[in-house]
Amino acid sequence: MKNTRNCKACGRPFEVDGRNVQRHSHCPDVPCQRERRTLAQARRRANNKATKTRSVAASRLQCALKPTEADMLTEQPLFIGLLSMLTGSSDLQELQAVARRLHERGRDILGITSENRKMSIAQEFQTAA
Repeated sequence: MKNTRNCKACGRPFEVDGRNVQRHSHCPDVPCQRERRTLAQARRRANNKATKTRSVAASRLQCALKPTEADMLTEQPLFIGLLSMLTGSSDLQELQAVARRLHERGRDILGITSENRKMSIAQEFQTAA
């Protein structure tokens, strides 16, 4: 028994391929196939935009929650003691700020950060001195 269905594009009946009964909705005519591909492409673009919007928002949230490497180093008692001896301070917030500046300076030396970040770090060291 042949399975027939009406084409979503032109409305004429066509025979449905038995291997693709669930998804076959357009007849094999060229204009109908062109419309099917256009609709599929629009659907993919809409899905990509929705996914991209969600992933950007999620990555911003993730960046805000992720501690920096400098913050991780300040959790180590040995590192805190060393910074305290070098700076002559025992204020934890000040030591964390110094650790962040040192971390950024190391990234600058290794060439990991952008030019804009280098400029802001240089200005931060000038104001701190």
